[in-house]
Amino acid sequence: MLKSRVKIKTWGHSLGLIIPTEMVKRGGLDVHDEVEVTIEKKGNVIREAFGMMKNFPVRDKRSTERILKEIDDEFE
Repeated sequence: MLKSRVKIKTWGHSLGLIIPTEMVKRGGLDVHDEVEVTIEKKGNVIREAFGMMKNFPVRDKRSTERILKEIDDEFE
């Protein structure tokens, strides 16, 4: 399976994808070959990760500064 990130382009009244040349070569693709395409819209990975973190229960109410100070104190 080959994987590539591509942008959607307009072709007349339709949308289309351009397969990069490197992928064509690696896949041995040619005109009229039939391929299977899986579509997954990419988002902001960092924002999505922090959005998921909102669902986790908070067990430690200490501030980041406090936690770092405690770690520093342990190594003194």
